Amino acid sequence: MTTIPVRPEPLGSALARLEARWGSAAIRLGSGRRMDARPTDDGASTSGALALLPAPRLEPTPAPSSTPNAEAISTGFPALDAILGMGGLPRRAAASFRGDASSGKTTLALRCVATAQAAGGIVAWLDLGRAFDPLEAAARGVDLRWLVVLRPSDPEEGLRLAGALVSGRAVDLLVLDLPPRLPATHEALIRRLAAHARRIGVQMLVLEPVSLATPLHGALAEAAGLRLELVRSGWIRLGRDVVGQRTAVTVAKNRFGPPGRRAELEIRYLDDGERMAAVARLLDAAGEAGGEDTGPPRARAPAVPPGAAPRSVQKPPTPLVTVDHAPPPPRLAPSPAPPRARPAGAALDAGDAARPRWAALGLGHGPRPEPGRGAPRRAARPAAGSRP
Repeated sequence: MTTIPVRPEPLGSALARLEARWGSAAIRLGSGRRMDARPTDDGASTSGALALLPAPRLEPTPAPSSTPNAEAISTGFPALDAILGMGGLPRRAAASFRGDASSGKTTLALRCVATAQAAGGIVAWLDLGRAFDPLEAAARGVDLRWLVVLRPSDPEEGLRLAGALVSGRAVDLLVLDLPPRLPATHEALIRRLAAHARRIGVQMLVLEPVSLATPLHGALAEAAGLRLELVRSGWIRLGRDVVGQRTAVTVAKNRFGPPGRRAELEIRYLDDGERMAAVARLLDAAGEAGGEDTGPPRARAPAVPPGAAPRSVQKPPTPLVTVDHAPPPPRLAPSPAPPRARPAGAALDAGDAARPRWAALGLGHGPRPEPGRGAPRRAARPAAGSRP
């Protein structure tokens, strides 16, 4: 039997049948265009009662802008920025990172400092616990030339110095690294410093240990607009070596977004190569301290117009980092050579021949008495059986 191929139905008969059934209603078929279609005013084409719409033109999705956010600074971790609501730490409120010594809060703070410096800000770090590592900071992207490190003799002096920097609007970001055993008597100073920074417009970041006193923790909980709790959740291993850690971050308080969100961060430890690169950058920065200023634009010296008298422009400070160094050990005089042991049975050596005999034997070092003037001799002991 021969199969006769079925030809497609002509468009005219299909339109006539549709028009007989539905009337003159327009039927939208999506995108399509025929040679005999008549374009309309809105760009569509028609063929009888059949309306053929043009394919919709999709607008290209704009690329994300690289301009820094004026309302927040990035933490350096996209997963954490996504749950904070504003894309980072809000500039209008203080932030608190609470965790143990190995929770990763210092690394997170260094990433925030590097982001703030990249936007042209100057940062002050109040190191009350004396735990700041300049190599770690430089390896995390911090520019030590525009970082003020305060290491006071006592916490009260440090808080007052930080208040002076905030009052003078000398810094844009203030980091408070609190020690675990901070006395609770400093609660009023911390409250005043946080209120003053909020009123002036200086962003404050507090590194809060878990074992902080209850009054201080309550003061920070009230003053901070954002509180993050950090807990180490695991290790990152490469074979048998531990190369990093995983830190779980929970948003305990957030005035600018929903609290209770969680994110997991992967923090890589620095190897010897990265530390050596940080040392090289520090040496290069120290060598270029007397050359051209490469700091923020507002810190550069104004240009002198041609023909005008040169102004006395104060030279920008070289590294603003103040790191305590131990004093060099005192130089000790070379110790004398130990005396040589004398052979058994020898009372005099070659040097003793020029000295009196009793001096060599340890009987005294005074002058030798002249003959006839010596000390009186002791009387001889009488023999046994004789009378005195």
